[in-house]
Amino acid sequence: MPTINGSWTTDTTFRPGAQVGATGQGGHTVLLDYAGGQYYGLDEVGTRIWELVRDGQTLGGIVDALEAEYDVARDVLEADTSALLAELAARRLVEAA
Repeated sequence: MPTINGSWTTDTTFRPGAQVGATGQGGHTVLLDYAGGQYYGLDEVGTRIWELVRDGQTLGGIVDALEAEYDVARDVLEADTSALLAELAARRLVEAA
């Protein structure tokens, strides 16, 4: 099973954190950690990743979807997606399932 960031595989799924709310407007999303009172803003691509996480996609599925939607090299998508998910996980906004 291929790894993307050294610990997650392409089959790793993520889910929104239990204490997280989200609202979107104009292609952007704001995540709110109810427990910590912190806000986190996502741009258009981050919003798309959030939607795919919410829909239960695997890490590989997220990268596949982004590759089909954006004109970006797969290795860049893997690195950027992994970095965003690592940041969201560190803030307890998503959890690896």
